[in-house]
Amino acid sequence: MTALGLSALLWFALVLIYVIQPDACAAITVFPVWAWLFPGFTFAALGGFLQGRRNFAVMAVAWCLFLLGLAEEPWSLLRSLTPPSRGGPRNHPHHPGRRPQRPATGRGVPFILAAPSRHLR
Repeated sequence: MTALGLSALLWFALVLIYVIQPDACAAITVFPVWAWLFPGFTFAALGGFLQGRRNFAVMAVAWCLFLLGLAEEPWSLLRSLTPPSRGGPRNHPHHPGRRPQRPATGRGVPFILAAPSRHLR
């Protein structure tokens, strides 16, 4: 089997494992999705070096789609780069109409600092 074939087989097997998540393959899903890019791209690069750049490009796109489709981290990264919506939640710390929260108190003293036996009667 060629290196590109190994890359394609690994890609297909991992897509099935991460989508279906069978109990027998639980040890594989312990690793984050992005950790599988190194072996996948390594096999694809070796195959691309030996068999041509076009085949490598196809597998590189497949691995990028694998990462974007199954990993949680890229979506949270994209979400952090976009500005918040105009309406925004009212409980956002910088919302102008939000009142500051006060700690739970017991007779003027923060509950955590007060004597517990005094408040638990």
